[in-house]
Amino acid sequence: MFLEIMPPRTLHKIVGLITLVFMGACVTSKETSGALVEAPSADARSPLELRLPRLGGGMVDLHELRGRPVLLFFFATWSLRAQAEAAQIKRIAARYGQLAVVGIALDVKSKALVRAYVDFMGFSFPVAFVSPDDPRLLSAVGKTSRVPRSVLIDRGGRVIQDHRGGQTDFARLYRALDGL
Repeated sequence: MFLEIMPPRTLHKIVGLITLVFMGACVTSKETSGALVEAPSADARSPLELRLPRLGGGMVDLHELRGRPVLLFFFATWSLRAQAEAAQIKRIAARYGQLAVVGIALDVKSKALVRAYVDFMGFSFPVAFVSPDDPRLLSAVGKTSRVPRSVLIDRGGRVIQDHRGGQTDFARLYRALDGL
C-alpha cells in the first residue's frame, strides 16, 4: 500500500539508498575484523600526546585532559559498525561523568557531513576532524585502518585498552572504567 502511493522517482531513490547501505555493510564486514589490542607493559608506556582540530573550532588536547580517564572513539560517517557502537559510547559518556570522551572523525572530505552526522547521532562530547594519515595521529596511536576504534587512556595519559574494527569488548571496557 505504501509503495503504491509513492512516486516512482522517490521509490528508485529509496531502493538505491538501501542498495548502497547494503553494499557498504558487506564491504565493511569484510574489512573490519578486529579485536582488542593489548596495551604495552606499564614500563613501556608513556603518556599519549595528541592535539587535533575540533569540529566547530578550537582544539582537542589530551594534555589538558590529564588527570581524567579518556576514551577516544574513532569513527567514519560511512561505517555502520561505528554507528552501532556509537550508541554504546554515548551510554558510557552518560554513565561515567569523570570520563572525557573524545570522538575522532576520520572523514576527510566534508566537515559539513561530519557535523550533520554528529548532530544526528546526538554526540554530547567533543569531536576532532582529521585525516587517518595525519602525522599527529599516526605518531600518537598508530594507523587506524579499521573503524570504529575505541582507545581507553588512564588518568596519567597512558593507553590501557585499544579496541579495533568494531570488535569492542564492552564488558571488558566497563570493568576497566569501573576500576579507574
